[in-house]
Amino acid sequence: MMSLLETSNIKGAIIGILGFSSFAITDMAAKYLLGFYEIHTIVFTSEIFTLTILAITACLSGGIAKTFKTRTLRIHLVRGVFSLCNYALFLYAIRSLPLDQAYSIVFTTPFVIALLGAIFFKEKIKRYHVLSILLGFIGVLIVLQPQTLSTLSLPVLACILCCFIFAGYNILSKLLSGDDSWITYAFYPACVMVAAFTPLVIMDFERPALPHLFMLGGIGVMNIIGTVSLVIAFRISTSVVVAKFQYVQLLWGILFGYILFNDPLLSSTALGAAIIITAGLYLLKQEHKNRHAGRYLAQHPKQK
Repeated sequence: MMSLLETSNIKGAIIGILGFSSFAITDMAAKYLLGFYEIHTIVFTSEIFTLTILAITACLSGGIAKTFKTRTLRIHLVRGVFSLCNYALFLYAIRSLPLDQAYSIVFTTPFVIALLGAIFFKEKIKRYHVLSILLGFIGVLIVLQPQTLSTLSLPVLACILCCFIFAGYNILSKLLSGDDSWITYAFYPACVMVAAFTPLVIMDFERPALPHLFMLGGIGVMNIIGTVSLVIAFRISTSVVVAKFQYVQLLWGILFGYILFNDPLLSSTALGAAIIITAGLYLLKQEHKNRHAGRYLAQHPKQK
């Protein structure tokens, strides 16, 4: 049983990295587009692409009816509201904050997810889980530098709110029905966001340029990959393991910020990123070690 858990944790970590990386690409593209359009235009248009892709995929894979069918509709809708609030607040924040600083604030989320997992799902937090999260958080503080937080601006406060909203969004994945189609996981959050932003789009319509439409379509694809990946990761693995790898977004934020937005690459940023990578590798090593220990004990029960 232990070996199965550790194997699931490693699979969950890998799938989680895919999901968080997808959202990092989404954030990068959205930050660029914020120089041309309002938040509601970006969210609405990208989610229309998301729904279109999901609808086509659903029709090709057995019918649209399977997408609507779920035993946990309320959970899907609540996650949709959380996704809406998180996305809108984060886009508001990165309009004025560099990606690496915004991510640094948001990445206190793993603490919240680990706490919620322990409280509501009785998940066991092991010593090396705590150590890896603390190491990652130290890396985040080094990147951010305390003086950055000396003035709590509205963008900074928006990032802090995102910590709690995104934690709730991900922890609710554990309550979703295992019978749902993977399309369903991404479909309902997209529906909520389109419905919420439709009035704003009607009042203030902005027609995106053709090159930007391709970018918005890419955001739609990445949203699907990110949403589905994280739902699967949180379902098959413990919350604390998957949450830890949200820090991979910081590394993407540093890279994208330096290459695309001319954000300076500071020595503190490089040091903090190195600590974050070390923390992630340490966690993977411990999970791998425990998996082999579990297999050995299963094969030699008398030595338990």
